[in-house]
Amino acid sequence: RTGKTVGILFVDLDNFKTINDAEGHEMGDALLQAVAQRLSGCVRGPDTVARFGGDEFLILLTELHTPEEVLTIVERIRSSFRQPFTVRDQEFFLTASIGIALYPCDGETPQELIKNADLAMYAAKAQRGDGCAFCSPEMKESALEKQRLISRLHRALERKELLLYYQPQVNARTGEIAGLEALLRWKHPEMGILSPASFIALTEQTGLIIPIGEWVLQTACETALHFHSLGIPPLPMAVNLSAIQLRDPELPAKVERVLRETGFNPHHLEFEITESTIFQDPEKVIDVLKTLKALGVRITLDDFGTGYSFLSRLKLLPVDRIKIDRHFLQEITASEKNRAIVRNIIHLAQSLGADITAEGVEKEVQLAFLLEECCEVIQGYYYYPPLPPEELEAIFLPL
Repeated sequence: RTGKTVGILFVDLDNFKTINDAEGHEMGDALLQAVAQRLSGCVRGPDTVARFGGDEFLILLTELHTPEEVLTIVERIRSSFRQPFTVRDQEFFLTASIGIALYPCDGETPQELIKNADLAMYAAKAQRGDGCAFCSPEMKESALEKQRLISRLHRALERKELLLYYQPQVNARTGEIAGLEALLRWKHPEMGILSPASFIALTEQTGLIIPIGEWVLQTACETALHFHSLGIPPLPMAVNLSAIQLRDPELPAKVERVLRETGFNPHHLEFEITESTIFQDPEKVIDVLKTLKALGVRITLDDFGTGYSFLSRLKLLPVDRIKIDRHFLQEITASEKNRAIVRNIIHLAQSLGADITAEGVEKEVQLAFLLEECCEVIQGYYYYPPLPPEELEAIFLPL
């Protein structure tokens, strides 16, 4: 009506859940009321503050002469949050992530403006919170592309667009292939072969990782059996498990069913999990891993040293193999600290009676150091990249 700019602020409290869980919902609700009062004191007369849901607030800014005016209000909010919130004689320190969308460039309807302010809020939160971000054309395009991928991903399995590559693990002393890791790929009809980095997070957000993970397990076992039928000696086959899969109560039964239906020897199957996956719910994960171990499979701790290094719980984990993350190998020649870390991971694995594998090995100097430290099983481009099964078959059975 006024011909002036309208802005939407999407305000999300950082780490509010921690306070809510520790102090209880009654205290959490009282704190939200205090936040609402604080926000209301930061805006102008014609503006509106509303609770959107949970620990999220929306602020409607009207009669803006320039977009820059928004930043003045945002800074007022951030400055106010530097003072503690006092609720029932207790002090709480909070920060907020704020996303900003402006009419009409970021949307012409309330729904569009809220959606795009939400997008911007997530960009602000990615900066570790206590920040703000304007919605941008790049964000909107990225969100649109993400939605397209999700829509296509729902049909990728039935359209047989998913496939597995296999990266060999090599015994560096003998030069022989000592095992394989199954790695998911998506043959997108327009974008070509996509690596997991492009879509695996989407499978977890949508829950598609559950059926896709079961397909990966079945396909990996069938491929390994096919290799064996060609006269290739049985090799360990590693399959990755995500945190979502480990929370699936039916996971052990599904693994048992796949092993039974394919006839694959469980002693040749390895499940790879990461430190961060275990840390999310250590006791439950350890119980699931023990159940899987009872089926005869082996457990590999992947990306070791990059997560939370929960050494107190490591002794409780039924781990058969530890994999050194590529991050520590990249600067092995330039960093004595990295050499010390790798050396100690190797010694730790040995003291726990676990096998050790180094991944991401690309250079001769990395290989030489690992062999000197008695780490013999190597995975990386120094020997082989991930390969489709037909190329791997040609390596096993040269003409």
